[in-house]
Amino acid sequence: MSTLTTQQKSDIDKLWTEFWTGGITNPLTVIEQISFLMFARLLDVMETTERASARRTKKPLQGRFGPRTTAAGRTSSRRTPPRCCAWCATRSSRTSAS
Repeated sequence: MSTLTTQQKSDIDKLWTEFWTGGITNPLTVIEQISFLMFARLLDVMETTERASARRTKKPLQGRFGPRTTAAGRTSSRRTPPRCCAWCATRSSRTSAS
């Protein structure tokens, strides 16, 4: 079994604080939401990998959930990361910049 690094522990503590500050105090709800965020992040990483592969092979991107429609009615394969709290907003902006 692997152990968490100091940075990972710090990140988890910050996330717990964000949930508590936002009014979610039930530990099971917090764990459920963290699991959802981890799943959403995994989907984002997989889609980014597929997008890079499609670019390399010059083939169209076949999204997992089909094409997305923008507010202007155009289809888009670009996904905006979830920003449910300040912690997620800072994490997604850091990861999408790379």
